[in-house]
Amino acid sequence: MRLFYEATGVEAGDCIISEDGIAFLVPAGQMGKAIGKGGANIQRLRARTNRSIFLFEDSSDEEAFLRKSLNVSSPILQESEKSNKKVVYVKLSAPDMHSMKRGAAVSFAKGLFERIFGKELRIQSR
Repeated sequence: MRLFYEATGVEAGDCIISEDGIAFLVPAGQMGKAIGKGGANIQRLRARTNRSIFLFEDSSDEEAFLRKSLNVSSPILQESEKSNKKVVYVKLSAPDMHSMKRGAAVSFAKGLFERIFGKELRIQSR
């Protein structure tokens, strides 16, 4: 996280490191500064870490976090409890399923969602 701050001037709220890359949780309103002009900060981080870099904007609202993190417009959230663990099912329309980010970005979004909100995230189509 120190490396992220040195490269961007933005204090990341959290990060997840995996074989797919590094995901940083950026404070609301700081995404442009974190990315840098023309993506310069991200390019610098990629070069220094030799890994893919993913940025997610922090939010205290579950739906807002998911809209931005997954690139969807109208998720429907339903919460339940399974084996004493809270689970949030996100139901997406066909257009949202088509436009949703894929792969590592979704894995990182799920991990950050669980850290922020203390709930497992499961994605379903409507």
